[in-house]
Amino acid sequence: MTVARRVLAVLACSLSVHALLKDEDNVCSSNVLVGNAVLNAVNLSWPGMDSVRKAVSEGHPGEACARLAAYYSKGKSAAWLRIPPVAPGTGKAGGSADDLLRDIFRLGGVEAATKIPRNADGGIDWFNKGPKNDPEFMNVLNRHASFNTLLLAWRKTGNPVYVKYFDALVADWVLHLPCREGVSRDHWNASGTLNSCAMRSGYTESPWRTLEAGVRAHGPWPAAFFGFQQAKLFSVSSRVLLLLGMSEHNAVLAGPGRTVHTANWVMTQWAGLALSCVAFPELKNSETLLRLALGQLEKLMDDRVYPDGMEYERAFGYDMGAAKTFFNHIQLLQIAGHQPPKASYVQRVEAMFNYGVLVSDQQGFGPRNGDSDLGRSGWYQPAYDYFRRADWLYAHTGGRKGSKPKGQSPSVMFPWGGHAVLKSGFENTGTWACFDVGPYGTNRGHGHRAKLSLTVRANGSMLLVDSGRFQYAGEGFSHTLHQEYGDTTHAHNTLTIDGREQKPAPQVAKAPLPSSNWNFTRKWDSVVASMGLFEGLAGVATHSRAVTYARDRYILVVDRVASDRARAVQATWHAHPNSTVKWHGAASATVLGVSPATGQPTETCLDVILGIGDKVKSFKSRLATGQKKTAQQPWQGWYSQTYSGAWPAPTLVFDLQVDAGNSFFAWLLLPRSVAARTKASVESLSAAQDGRVEVQVRVAGVTETVSVAFGAADVSNQVFI
Repeated sequence: MTVARRVLAVLACSLSVHALLKDEDNVCSSNVLVGNAVLNAVNLSWPGMDSVRKAVSEGHPGEACARLAAYYSKGKSAAWLRIPPVAPGTGKAGGSADDLLRDIFRLGGVEAATKIPRNADGGIDWFNKGPKNDPEFMNVLNRHASFNTLLLAWRKTGNPVYVKYFDALVADWVLHLPCREGVSRDHWNASGTLNSCAMRSGYTESPWRTLEAGVRAHGPWPAAFFGFQQAKLFSVSSRVLLLLGMSEHNAVLAGPGRTVHTANWVMTQWAGLALSCVAFPELKNSETLLRLALGQLEKLMDDRVYPDGMEYERAFGYDMGAAKTFFNHIQLLQIAGHQPPKASYVQRVEAMFNYGVLVSDQQGFGPRNGDSDLGRSGWYQPAYDYFRRADWLYAHTGGRKGSKPKGQSPSVMFPWGGHAVLKSGFENTGTWACFDVGPYGTNRGHGHRAKLSLTVRANGSMLLVDSGRFQYAGEGFSHTLHQEYGDTTHAHNTLTIDGREQKPAPQVAKAPLPSSNWNFTRKWDSVVASMGLFEGLAGVATHSRAVTYARDRYILVVDRVASDRARAVQATWHAHPNSTVKWHGAASATVLGVSPATGQPTETCLDVILGIGDKVKSFKSRLATGQKKTAQQPWQGWYSQTYSGAWPAPTLVFDLQVDAGNSFFAWLLLPRSVAARTKASVESLSAAQDGRVEVQVRVAGVTETVSVAFGAADVSNQVFI
C-alpha cells in the first residue's frame, strides 16, 4: 500500500477531524503518515531546508513539520502576498466575516447568505448544494472566497477569532477532501478523471474539478497562506496541511486529459498551476510544472482568443474573467522576477481589455451576450495601469480624462468575435446599441442562439434587453427557464422562422466579418449580416439584418427573409421587468427605460415602429409577459439579471406572414425623453434590383431615405468553421 493510500485509510478510521487535531498543534507529531505525506511533497534540497531535512533524516516528522512551518513564517518567499504584522485587537469586522463565524457563507452569484450544515464528525458539509439543490452552489462554496474574507477581517481588526476560524477551515477541508491519487498518475482512469477526487460527486460537478482547483490555487489559498503567516493562531498543523493541499492541487491541475473545457475554465486551470509554482517553488517538480503551465497559457491565448480580443466562448462576463486571469499571469511573472510571456501573448491580453472597455456602454455596463449577468467587468484598473491606454481612460470616464479614440465614429466593430457597438458618443447621456453578428461560441453550456440580436440603451437606461442566463442547475423555476428558454432564439431580439430556433452553430469564425459588411462614418453607421442555420427548418431560408444608426437621432433595423416558400416569421423585442409598454396601434409601441444601476424606471423611453414592405402578407402584434410553456406556445417574456433570477418581463411579439422570395420589413427605434414625444414613422420600403432596399422614414417632420445594401450579407455564414 502506498503512503498516500495509507494516509487515506488512517483518515477514514479517524473519529473526526477535531479528534485528530484535538490539543495538538502539530498533526505530523500525532499522525506520522500525514507527516510523511507532507514532507514527501516538499523538495528538501531547496535552499533553507537544511534543518527540515536533518529532522527528517533523524526520524522526527513532527519536528520537521515545525521547522517547515518556521521556514515560511520567517522567510521572504512570495513577498507580494505577505502582509506586515497585524496589531492584536478585539473588534469585529461585521458583515460576511462575522457571518462566517456562524457557518453562514455568502456565495456571490449563486445564493444569499446561507448557513452550511456540519457533518456528524463536526466538519463543514463541503458537498452541500444549498437551498435549491444547485451543484453550482457547491462549486462556489469550494472556491474559498471565505479565506479572503477572513484574511481581510483579521487585517482590519487584529481579532484572532478570524484566524482561528480560517485555521479550522483549512484542516477541515484538506482532511475531509484528500486527493492523494493526484500524486500518482497510476490512479488516472481512461477518461482522464480522478477516481476518488473528481468522481466523488461526479466529474462535472466536484470540489476537485480543475475549475475550482484552479480558482483556489490562483487566489485564496496562496493569498491566505502567506497573508496569515504572522498570525499566532495559524497552527503548524494547518500550515503544513495547506502545503500538502497545494501539492495535491499541482498534481491535479497538471494531470493528463484535463484540458477538455472552454478557455475560461482551462485558463483558470493553468493560471492556478502557474501561481502555485511561483508562490511555492519549494514543492516538488515546481519548476517543471511552471514551464508546463506557462506553455499551456500561451498556447491557449493563441488558440482561444480572437485577434480583436473576444474569447471564443463569447459570453462577456466569462470573457472578461478570462482576460483578468490572463493579465494576472503577466503581473505574476513580473512581480516574481520571471521572464515575461512572449510579446504576442501580451498584445492579445491588451486586445481583450480593449474589447472590454470599448464594447461597454457609457456607464460601463457590458453587453449580455451568452451567459452574462449585468455588470461592469470591462474596465480593470490594474490592466489600465499596465498598458496606459489613454483611449480606454477617455471611454471609461465619459470623455473627462484621457484621449478620444481614433476614428471619425465613436462606434466600434469587433469583426472576428462579431460585436458591432453603435454609440452616439462617450458621454453619459449617449445612446448605445450592440448588434451580435458573430458565431455561436465554443461552449454549448454558456452560448445563446442569438445571432443578429440587438440590444439598446440610452441615457443610462436599458431599453431593449437580453433575457439573461437564469440558473444552471438544481431545483426551481429559474433552472427550468435556463434549460428551456434562456439560450433560445425567441428569448432574444431577433427572428425565428416557422417557429424554429437557430442552430448552435457555427461555433468559431475562421475569418473576420468582411469590411464590406460594415461602414462607420461621422454621421452614419451601418452593419449587415445574416443567419441561415435553423433547427429542423423545412426547405431553405436566410434571415439577413441591416442596422443603420443615424447618430444622435434613431436606429433603423431592416430585416430580409429570403425563402424558398411562404413562412411564419416571429420578431421579438424584450424589455426589462420594470419597464412598461404602451401600444399606439398594432405597429407601434413605446418601451419605458429602466436604470441598470437601480432597476427603477427612468425618464427615457424607446419608440418601436414597424414598417412592412415587399411580400409581407400580414402581421399581428401582442405583448407577452411571463408567458408559460404549453403545447401551443413556448416560454416567453422572462428575465434574469443575475444568476438564478426569474422575473416576468414585457416582450413585444410580432407575428408576420411572408411569401416566398425576398420579404422585407423594418423597425424604426427612436430613443427619446419621455416628455419629448416625437412623431415618427416608416413611410415606405422598396427593393431595387441591385439588392438594395430603400427605406423612407419620417422623424419630427423630416423625411429622409435610408439606402440599405444586403448583397454582402448572404456570404457571411461562409466565414465560419
